[in-house]
Amino acid sequence: MKKRSLILLLALLGSLISYALFHSRETGLCSFYCGDFINKIQLAFLFSFVILVFSLITYKLPARVFSAWWQFAKFAIPVVLCVSLLVNMGILHSSFGAWQNMLDVPVIILLYLLFILGSLIQIIRGYYQK
Repeated sequence: MKKRSLILLLALLGSLISYALFHSRETGLCSFYCGDFINKIQLAFLFSFVILVFSLITYKLPARVFSAWWQFAKFAIPVVLCVSLLVNMGILHSSFGAWQNMLDVPVIILLYLLFILGSLIQIIRGYYQK
């Protein structure tokens, strides 16, 4: 139960940070000059909303469901976060043109969809496992 609560708390904290980053100028956290850096990292924190949803889903379900989901998520979350940061920072871009920027959003969407699909499969598998 402690692990569930900790993950739920961290996902909630990440979601609050994500909200603050997306509204950094309105809340006064950031001026015009730091907006470029904030824009690069805010999509990585957006992933915490996805983690929060699955934490809430598995929180009241039996422990075997949370355990099955966590076995997948503990490896998938760092991979998705690292790839999201790399894509958003533009580290993987070369100087051959701006066409690579067009691939950023589809790559992020694909990563999130793969995580969502994998999470749903693990939750269903854990629920029907005896």
